[in-house]
Amino acid sequence: MITSVVAVLNTCRWTRLNAIRRLSSVGSVFTHREKLVLPPTTAPVPIAWRKWLAGSTLPGNKLPSVLATPSVNHPAVYEVNDQFLADTDVTSNLSNFAREVRNVLDSNLHIHGCILFRGIPIKDARRLSSFIKALGYKRASYEAGVVSRDDVTDGVMTTTDSDPPMCSIEPHNEMAYLEKFPSKIMFYCDIPAKPGYGGETGVTSNREVLQKLNPSIVEKFDKLGITYSSRKSSKLTSPESYNSWQQAFRTNERRDVETYLEENNHGYQWEEDGTLVDWRTLPAFRNHPTTGERLWFNQITIHHASYFLDHPEPEPTNQPSKMYPLHTTYGDGNEIEDEVIQHIRDVNWGSTGGFQMQKDDFLVMDNMLSMHSRIGFNCDRRLLVALTDD
Repeated sequence: MITSVVAVLNTCRWTRLNAIRRLSSVGSVFTHREKLVLPPTTAPVPIAWRKWLAGSTLPGNKLPSVLATPSVNHPAVYEVNDQFLADTDVTSNLSNFAREVRNVLDSNLHIHGCILFRGIPIKDARRLSSFIKALGYKRASYEAGVVSRDDVTDGVMTTTDSDPPMCSIEPHNEMAYLEKFPSKIMFYCDIPAKPGYGGETGVTSNREVLQKLNPSIVEKFDKLGITYSSRKSSKLTSPESYNSWQQAFRTNERRDVETYLEENNHGYQWEEDGTLVDWRTLPAFRNHPTTGERLWFNQITIHHASYFLDHPEPEPTNQPSKMYPLHTTYGDGNEIEDEVIQHIRDVNWGSTGGFQMQKDDFLVMDNMLSMHSRIGFNCDRRLLVALTDD
């Protein structure tokens, strides 16, 4: 009973503290909150020495001991005002509500890098699809993606079906291993994780990461670029593999796959058992289309074979790196040093803040400015994802 009373008092105190945080009204629809404040009962989330997190168990790692809380305006939080919800039938006025959301995104996303809309009245995948369509952005394809994702409704997918729930997914920019990649990635929380059971969503500023990286490492990648390679089995011979080429390219026809690879400057070969091996070399930096910034933008670590050494469904450890589902090297073909991979992981996680998404949270990330990640979980949790080209 005493514990329950303390919890109630803590919640009330948290609510009062939340209320006096710096707020700004955004029309009659949203209230902008610069800092996402976590409930006082939120337990620390271990990072260093965490099971099933790449690089966390290596001696000498400099990963943070626990996951940091989100920084100011990363994400920027836009809460839907209760009065607006009371006065508005959003279902009948979805296009108007979507226009308000888009106004916030177009004005602010390139500044903050990621924006969390809290309490959007969407409720399910079908209405989420209609809402994203009403935003008016050009939907991006997940063709050639390296993890397995299932289509839920038009333009809406599951986040990943390749990595089991207990696996923590390190910070990365979506599809940075391709020449063409999404401009925005949007996450909707359909089923939130239980407090204390993991499943935190991490957000990482690419701007901050670049400031912290060893300049000599950055210079080398800038000079040589990065070669990404992947092995995608055939679902006909290896149905339980990390990802199949049929799933990745949404086709059962080899010629369709070859057309894509040739048009997008991939080298490739087919192995006797039907496995597809493909590779391409890309720069470590890209220019932002709105700000003109030259941004650190890649998937050096999560695409590296070492990712699978701390994976709950491990590959054989005595095989060459090129035999893992994914691998990265320097653009000249030489292996990236272990200490370089670990340094990048240390900096990425050291620049990450995380939180558990709530039901009807809608997180929009500028894919070039912000990386996303996931802490492993052991409860029901379901995020849905959509990608856009603009």
